Amino acid sequence: MATGPGARPPLLYGFGGWRLDPRRRLLTDPSGEAAAVTAKAYEALLLLVQRSGELVSRAELMRALWPTTIVEENNLNQAISSLRRTLGEGYIATVAGKGYQFVVPVTAGGDFAAHADAGRIADAPPYVSLPPAARRRRLPNAAMAIGSALIVLAIGVLLYLARSDFASVRSKPLGRVTRVTPLTTFPGDETMPSFSPDGTRIAFAWARDGGDSDIYVLQVGTSDPVRLTQGGGVSRDPAWSPDGTQIAFLRQHDPLHLDLMVVPAIGGVERKLQAVRMTFVSREGSPRVAWTPDSHQLIFTTQREVPANSRQFELHVIALDTRSERPLKIAQHDTEYDTSPALTRDGRRLAFVRFRNGQRLGSLMVQDLGPDLAPLGPPRPVPHVEDGVPHSLFWSRDGRFLRFLVGTDILEWNIDVGVRTVHTIPTMSLTIGAMALVTTDSGDHAAITQVHSNVDIWSVSLDPETHVAVGPPIARVASTSYELHPRFSPDGHSLAFISGRSGKSALWVADADGAHPRQVSDLDQMVTGFPRWSPDGTRIAFHTSSPNSERMIYVVDLAGDLPTKLGGGCCPGGWSGDGRYLYVGDFAKIDSVARMSVPGGQRERLFEGVLAAETPDGKLLLYAKDPEPGLFARSLQGNPAQNPEQKLLDDFVAGPLAAYIPVKRGVYYLGYTPGGKPRAFRYYDFSSRSAHDVLAAPRGVSLGLTVSPDERELLYSADQENAGADIALFDFANP
Repeated sequence: MATGPGARPPLLYGFGGWRLDPRRRLLTDPSGEAAAVTAKAYEALLLLVQRSGELVSRAELMRALWPTTIVEENNLNQAISSLRRTLGEGYIATVAGKGYQFVVPVTAGGDFAAHADAGRIADAPPYVSLPPAARRRRLPNAAMAIGSALIVLAIGVLLYLARSDFASVRSKPLGRVTRVTPLTTFPGDETMPSFSPDGTRIAFAWARDGGDSDIYVLQVGTSDPVRLTQGGGVSRDPAWSPDGTQIAFLRQHDPLHLDLMVVPAIGGVERKLQAVRMTFVSREGSPRVAWTPDSHQLIFTTQREVPANSRQFELHVIALDTRSERPLKIAQHDTEYDTSPALTRDGRRLAFVRFRNGQRLGSLMVQDLGPDLAPLGPPRPVPHVEDGVPHSLFWSRDGRFLRFLVGTDILEWNIDVGVRTVHTIPTMSLTIGAMALVTTDSGDHAAITQVHSNVDIWSVSLDPETHVAVGPPIARVASTSYELHPRFSPDGHSLAFISGRSGKSALWVADADGAHPRQVSDLDQMVTGFPRWSPDGTRIAFHTSSPNSERMIYVVDLAGDLPTKLGGGCCPGGWSGDGRYLYVGDFAKIDSVARMSVPGGQRERLFEGVLAAETPDGKLLLYAKDPEPGLFARSLQGNPAQNPEQKLLDDFVAGPLAAYIPVKRGVYYLGYTPGGKPRAFRYYDFSSRSAHDVLAAPRGVSLGLTVSPDERELLYSADQENAGADIALFDFANP
């Protein structure tokens, strides 16, 4: 080490085969490959290496890494943990309660003075991903002089570009919301906004009159949108290219099959790039397409092809000119689903949302990228993201901030400081959908979908002979919150349902007419659903879910006991006729029907499927499959797992709104169009093997369906007065 008055720091540090180059802010591993580390982790490593063998206190590290910013000590913990993941164990020792010590011998060599003519290289962006250092060989003096001159020229160009580009767009935290202005107020649903790069135009999906959606473009401040697409399926998820010339979008044909499309932003011929397979794990997952900074490639989600039964959905990239497509090869497990990509302007970081099979809620992830979008190490979760489904991911221009939505909160992750809530959107009768963000000369702006909703439980009278609705729907259970998953008790005297009227998702029970409601569960869970009465009407099973935790099955005894946890599982379809078992979802590589014992909680996996329920006579076990359309049945005689499968009908979809009720002679269910949209409540007759419409599904149909034991009344959950969805513009103050 160079020490003493007038000593200059070494040019390079070496330890355990690693090399640290302070000039280039470059860390290379023993094989010569560049290692991706955050700016703060790099600075911490440099300080520890320069004082190898010494104790460096936490306070000293905090002052060095954040000299002008007040941050929590957890930020330092994250930096050190990141270094240990990169280097491995045995390099950095923790001195409990005091600080850290670099314990591996360090060698140093070179002198900055000998290279003073090379100038200084500007700091790299926060996540460094430089190519491996080139092998050096001795050159004649003249060649070295020419090389030095070229280096000086190149560095000058880089510094100029840095000053003229990145320095001029250095981002600031989002300020407070100063104004909210309606952007669209058209009939129908306007959703999934996307700003043009200059913020003067907005692309969005518009479903007029309850039909399929198309992509439109609107000049901000006007009221006359231009239609870009011409039907042929549900057009969704528009994404504007960085150069402002094209709009990519997805065209959905059914719940699984879509096409990745591109259309000129000023209108013209649509072009299909690739057929994709996708499962919409969350309706708020937009945007699902991301452009590379050069506007030449697109990143999207599709299902892994090998093996054929893989449940893995991964991120791929496709070139627009050649249509050559390949997976990004981000490290993930077989049952994980990666979606909603967002790429930084320099292409060095990719944010996305990762779902796991059996988990309704996902994790916000960040992946460091090298040349040609090659992943550098495994992805890592963004710390301290609040409960909910993160979506609508957008990076600031310089990549310092990641902005996104969780529930009704606009959140912002500063890669050096942490996550904060920028703004909580007042909801009242609103559900918040997709968001788009843009920075212009006038400041930061967001376009946010606002879905006007008031979901209640509705009743319609049935003719028990013709199985057709008679009379108009009447509100049965209503409040200013949501009312979902209605379920008649076996004797028809009581009604179970899920409500948010207490401030959280909870199980409630009322009289059959909705009178005398009382809350039955009070669990600290984000999602509660699928109440199912035991055959004797004394107990109710239901499921719960919280972010990044396993879905759980509970049973509550209505005599007054607290809910009892049975074990992991999802979406109970029903009880066995003898009350000994529950049919639940078992999620692994393949979604399976499992039989769970009550009260023991032991699970026996039966066969592929979801939402299983017995027919009233106990002869058949009905179930669905995801994503294959249809309602299926197996005989309950003997071992149902060994019995052959028969398909009863084709227009049932095991999606978020899936609902069916077996009755004595048939099944009531929610039928779908081939494109995957709810169409009508229907009745399937076992004897005739045919189905007919009972009632047209309202536009705002929601979760749940039940039929009274005498088949004279059908209840469903819906926003019967669906006012549609609009897009509003949020302006932020400059901090």
